Amino acid sequence: MSVGSFLPKGAPHKTARWYLTPNGVQVSQKLAEEISKKGLKTIVFLQTIPWAISANKKICANLTGASCVLTETERANYDATKDELGDAKHLYICIDEDTNTLKSSSACHHGHLLNFERSLHESLFKRKDGLNVLIATSTLSQGMNLPGDVVIIGGDSRFDLDAEQMSRLEAHELLNAAGRAGRAGERSHGFVIVVPSKVVDFDNENSRINSYWTELRGIFSQSDQCLTIEDPLEPLLDRIHETSSAEDPMTEYLVGRLPLSATDEDGSADKTSQIVARSFAAYKRRQGGDSDWIRSRIDAVHRVRSDMDSLDQSSAWQDRLSASIGFMPSFIRELAEAFAGGWLSDASVVDWRNWYADWLTGKNDKLPKLIRSETLDSFLGSPYKALEDEHAKGQFICAKLFPLLDLWMSGEALRGIELAAGTQPTLLKTCERARDFVSDVVPELSYLFGVPSLVAQAMINEGYFEGEVPISLSLLSVSVKEGFDSAEKAVLRASMEGIVNRRSVHAEFEALSEHLPPADGPEDFSNIQSRLEVAKAIRLLV
Repeated sequence: MSVGSFLPKGAPHKTARWYLTPNGVQVSQKLAEEISKKGLKTIVFLQTIPWAISANKKICANLTGASCVLTETERANYDATKDELGDAKHLYICIDEDTNTLKSSSACHHGHLLNFERSLHESLFKRKDGLNVLIATSTLSQGMNLPGDVVIIGGDSRFDLDAEQMSRLEAHELLNAAGRAGRAGERSHGFVIVVPSKVVDFDNENSRINSYWTELRGIFSQSDQCLTIEDPLEPLLDRIHETSSAEDPMTEYLVGRLPLSATDEDGSADKTSQIVARSFAAYKRRQGGDSDWIRSRIDAVHRVRSDMDSLDQSSAWQDRLSASIGFMPSFIRELAEAFAGGWLSDASVVDWRNWYADWLTGKNDKLPKLIRSETLDSFLGSPYKALEDEHAKGQFICAKLFPLLDLWMSGEALRGIELAAGTQPTLLKTCERARDFVSDVVPELSYLFGVPSLVAQAMINEGYFEGEVPISLSLLSVSVKEGFDSAEKAVLRASMEGIVNRRSVHAEFEALSEHLPPADGPEDFSNIQSRLEVAKAIRLLV
């Protein structure tokens, strides 16, 4: 049968040729399977979470499980993870709950793991009778030490979102991954297998090999001091100087973090000049005798910062707060104006969350700049990235994120959050959308929802109000991060020991709620603690 018989109709036969396409993930997976059969601990590094999940599933399907019995701590981590997800089928590993034994032959390690899940996977891999294969992304290569005999680097390239094409990993990234093989105190030796992202062809008759192989060898011949140290501020300062503006999110964030005042409170030189002058970029310029560069960058930052928001005596505290948290003074000023009439001291965490969410919805054009663009692009996807208007983006953020935040804080399992995010019931799998929301989006929202408390405290310090920040407002950021919808639950979590997940706190509070005395006016942390202790005592007596 000729090559031409496989060509599309009308394709030129003379130029047709066969060639191999890379299948590094599959090769890495098969290598890991065979090596693990020899009893060697193997870590496989892949470049994306979907690749890691896919390889992990295939290895588990092809190899017999480790069958080790879980320790008490491992079982507690498993139960906590299962409870958070809502069902054991959404975990990455399989446990026989009746015999308390491990049925999986490998596990994965990446940014979507829950904390309890990460501890479980690492513990099972460290055990001599546990897992022999760990499929990981770069989260594991950056200095974490696990007992690995073999490291397989499944591809030396990754997809560059900015360039929209595959790009070679930096030398230090490859060497970091390779450094996981053989650890002091664990293994005296180890070896590394690199599966290239491109097929390396060779001419055996003429003893020639593709130049790609030479490039790879060059990387691994470098020392562990191959990383060129650069100051991340330098390109941002250059951009500000060239454009005389903060026209992109990164430069705007940098300028927003710098104090605007010409001099410090004690009359000394302004902090903006000090920050720029003490940077590593400025140090290198001084070493090269280029003091003009330093002066020009300081002047450019001052000009742009002054243009972004003028300073008067009444807004000095807003400027200081703005510089400390990285939000623009105009945002702080508008939030302070919303507080001008005071606040209800007995408002709940949910009351404060709803009020702030409504306030943000009314100023939705600011939201795309208050949350990292990488987080928004990753979670909200193409429909969000296609929007060009800031108001439209803000509306999209509010419509998608705030309902999920409500579910998270109310104690809903990740399975329910995944369904609410739009995943079909038959496609839930390991609830990747919900995991992404919890691991990446929730920390961003926690930071954002912590701003009202900081503004309120600053206004008290400036004499606008007396007393203290209401406990529900001061705990709003923590409640968003941990997933609680009341100050009592946030305080209860602080008193619970051992492996405690979010949903177990909700369940414990539900059991205590019928015995909980009502609040007697405005409370602080200790008052809530006392009420919870009373409820626990009553429950023991009933």
